[in-house]
Amino acid sequence: RDADGLLHPVPLGDLDGDGLGDLGLACFEASSLGGLGDQQGAVAIFWGRPGDWPEGPLSPDQLLLGAATAGSPGSYTAGERPGRSVVALGDVNRDGLDDLLVTGEQLAQPEQPIAWLLLGSPLRSDFLDLAGADYVFTGGPDLQCELPLEASALGDVDGGGRADFALICPRQPLPFGGGGNSQDIAYGVFLGESLGAIPPNASLAARDFTVEMFSIQRPVGVMDAALGDLDADGSDEFAVVTVFDDRVTAQVVQGHAQPFATVSPLGPYPGFHYESGEEDPGGLQLAAAGSVVGAGPALWVRIGDEEEARVGFLTEVDPSGWAELTEPPFAAVFSTPSLTEPDPPDRFSMGGKGDFDGDGFDDLLLIGPLADGAGCGEGECFGAWLILCGDLDGDGVSACSGDCNDRDPTVSPVLREQCDELDHDCDGLDGQADEDEDGVAACAGDCADDDPDRFAGAEELCGDGVDSNCDGLSADEDEDGDGTANCEDCQPYLDQVHPAAVEICDGLDSDCDGSLPVDELDIDQDGFRSCESLG
Repeated sequence: RDADGLLHPVPLGDLDGDGLGDLGLACFEASSLGGLGDQQGAVAIFWGRPGDWPEGPLSPDQLLLGAATAGSPGSYTAGERPGRSVVALGDVNRDGLDDLLVTGEQLAQPEQPIAWLLLGSPLRSDFLDLAGADYVFTGGPDLQCELPLEASALGDVDGGGRADFALICPRQPLPFGGGGNSQDIAYGVFLGESLGAIPPNASLAARDFTVEMFSIQRPVGVMDAALGDLDADGSDEFAVVTVFDDRVTAQVVQGHAQPFATVSPLGPYPGFHYESGEEDPGGLQLAAAGSVVGAGPALWVRIGDEEEARVGFLTEVDPSGWAELTEPPFAAVFSTPSLTEPDPPDRFSMGGKGDFDGDGFDDLLLIGPLADGAGCGEGECFGAWLILCGDLDGDGVSACSGDCNDRDPTVSPVLREQCDELDHDCDGLDGQADEDEDGVAACAGDCADDDPDRFAGAEELCGDGVDSNCDGLSADEDEDGDGTANCEDCQPYLDQVHPAAVEICDGLDSDCDGSLPVDELDIDQDGFRSCESLG
């Protein structure tokens, strides 16, 4: 458990290649484990197993410990304390097995950071302790960190086919050089393609490139930094989360083929900014949404403070269209259920993503505490909500893409409102009220029920570019290409009908004069017009 009494479970992927997912628990505050004295910090591993897991407390299958301590708290002379971060990296060395990264601290020199990389292995005995780590990354007298290292998995940043990762120093001595660190270790990116060229005991300076920070920024390790290939160039983008005072920022860094240069905080990279009211890095989270019905690449974004805590589905993932957004243009937003609110809000979060119902589309699990004003007060109730993204009603739009009732095909954000008690167009209203008092309700065809000059049947005004009659067309454009603007065309979808057209025997008001010639009428209702019998 950490200082807040929280356990940190981490899905590790398949470390041993048995086809089952494995689970890790980061226990940075662990001590006196199984009579091991003052050994501090641990990483527990639970191997995946077929069938039901046993009920009741489950002991770890493996317990990764650091070097034994010597001395006493406050005056240690030796020892390692793992478990500050436990990160599933994916396949770093392209051997078909998932790999694991652990960060912690050296107890005798806590300012000199340490991290362990354990490559996947079919031999579970390779995970007995951290002394068997395949790579150990450390700082030194001139590469110090005032807080324990954190880490993030980044996906395949360079498109080389191997997983990449970041080692993050939340606070380092300043200035660099001359009394501070000789190199910037705030956010170092290590590419899987380069691991074969560095020794098993490596310096933090062996990173491939850095993401620079302003001196006022504190970088944060986040589990879901890998955002996938948002721009379809074969390499993954990743998020860099930083905090300063009451501002949390998530900056998106675009992946590309090597070589990489230092990434500047003033570079051409978009970002989201969130005024959290306090230094709360958990208030802003980004995660790749994966494959979702009705959308290409997409992101989940957790944002908001207090009762505004929410998770949004963002389909606008082209980095060039982001321009420093404070409120992303979400296609759908989710929070706790109606009549409840997240309480305390900082614990409302994305619990995990994946194809939970086996339909081939990724879904999202939300978790968090809730208060309902009745039986659930602050910190008393906790819930989990599964958002299924597979278009359950077959109307072409999933819940994750904005369908507010994905079990009713008559409800979708692309449908028009109907005059009943249902919210058919997912705008939060049933559409029966006439909000602008123009005589037409939204369900009866008022496309702008906050504007009394716009409703179904209103007269189009040329020159204002407004769709006044709610036919879905701009007044000054020529939808059918017949040379007449929509505002003057009585049939803007038919190119043979416009004010300059000549009447022909087709039963249409071809010249838009509001009437049909007598010979185009079927007066005796025998199915033939006079002009047809004359012709």
